[in-house]
Amino acid sequence: MIFLRPIKETDLEAFIALNKLSSIGMTSLPKDARLLEKKLYLSLDSFKKNVTNPENEFYLFALEDSQEHTIIGNSAIFATTGGGESLYFFQKETLHSPSTLDDVTKSLSLLTPISYIRGPSEICSLFLHPEKRKHGLGKLLSLARFHFIAAFPERFTNSVFTELRGVIENDKCLFWDGVGRHFFNVSFSKVIDLLKYGKSFITHFLPKYPIYTTFLPKEVQDVIGKTHSKTRAALVMLLQEGFEMTDEIDIFDGGPKLRALKNNIRTIYESKVFQIAAIQDDIEQNNFLLSNEKINFRACIGSMVIKDETSAIITSETSESLQVGLGDSIRSSPIHEGEGK
Repeated sequence: MIFLRPIKETDLEAFIALNKLSSIGMTSLPKDARLLEKKLYLSLDSFKKNVTNPENEFYLFALEDSQEHTIIGNSAIFATTGGGESLYFFQKETLHSPSTLDDVTKSLSLLTPISYIRGPSEICSLFLHPEKRKHGLGKLLSLARFHFIAAFPERFTNSVFTELRGVIENDKCLFWDGVGRHFFNVSFSKVIDLLKYGKSFITHFLPKYPIYTTFLPKEVQDVIGKTHSKTRAALVMLLQEGFEMTDEIDIFDGGPKLRALKNNIRTIYESKVFQIAAIQDDIEQNNFLLSNEKINFRACIGSMVIKDETSAIITSETSESLQVGLGDSIRSSPIHEGEGK
């Protein structure tokens, strides 16, 4: 069975190897082995902390194939964002210019540079092995994080955001070449590589004034707020989960930023907690997103039969994957077929 769990110290080598397969633009998990190791240990410390209010915790999850004993994916949550470094975005705005002259352009689109110190919780770092992108594993990797948030709401802010990769083809980014490179004349791959050392260098090139998008080439205008081709399924899934597009975009690749109130996320508000009344394998085969309610979190897609409003029956395979037994609590959410991947 395939299940999601917190990353472990013994996963380090496999974790580094897996993320070497990711394409350019995944800035929250750089390919630098030393920095990946730092992320892993930050996650280990975060799961151990006794948290009453979210701070700088980072929760990193590994998707494990129990038959092959391999890690095939990872995803994460930042409890808060910003911390010691500012967050930088372009904000899409419209400038209205009232005029009695017919030929005067009445509204113009702008990209206004903005920054702020502290942001809400962020879901990030989702990567699934290219050969495993089937059978709904992307859903498990993404949506299971919301069960963890539902189980431990005190560890997260009231709203959650995510950034999706912008349009990047063959390591080239139209948005960066059309906007950012005029202020910082390095390649897209170079500027992304610099991010692994922090964001302080951004203040040296971030424009001081709004940019009129009308002055940008048409092909650059067309990718503002658009997603990478491999990220479109994730965009659809998040919109169906209750996330909404914001007016902010990434300053490097122009990708969209989405945001949702924690309690408005579908997987959270549709989830229900049941007590395990029985464990048996001759039950109806159906698919639910299931997880335990422990800090030693486990989640999987498995079969469950609801016995009454407070209790349910699960299979022995699910029991083993979630590390739960009779009398323990599990959280369940329906799987919406045909949405995302």
